[in-house]
Amino acid sequence: MGDERGPLGPGATVMAPTSVDPAHPPHNILDSDDRYFWMTTGLFPQEVVISLDGATSLDRISLRTTNVQKVAFLASTESSTPTEWETIAEASLADADGRIQMETISVERAPHETRHIKLQILKGWDDFCAVHSLEIN
Repeated sequence: MGDERGPLGPGATVMAPTSVDPAHPPHNILDSDDRYFWMTTGLFPQEVVISLDGATSLDRISLRTTNVQKVAFLASTESSTPTEWETIAEASLADADGRIQMETISVERAPHETRHIKLQILKGWDDFCAVHSLEIN
């Protein structure tokens, strides 16, 4: 894997994925190199939680994916294990015929303070989707 610091910073960690492909594990979304990605293993919804190093203010979320049709982002301000979530953004992505989709999504009521981000893939253009990277602004 490339630079694990990636677009979310050195303290970001991935937890609670709904699917794991050993060849394309969830922590790959922390890497800014498109050669590394999290591949879902079919069925929807799929989700993963990204815990940030500390409270972070969000305005926009930039996402690089393949075959994702509809996504939602939820946020939690809880300091340890998140249990309460608030939807902060949703988007429908255009079909890119298997090529990388680049989307920047505005956060509702921005700036929004959060400690954890849950990415939900609600629908795909194919049975399998990939998340190459996630960046917050």
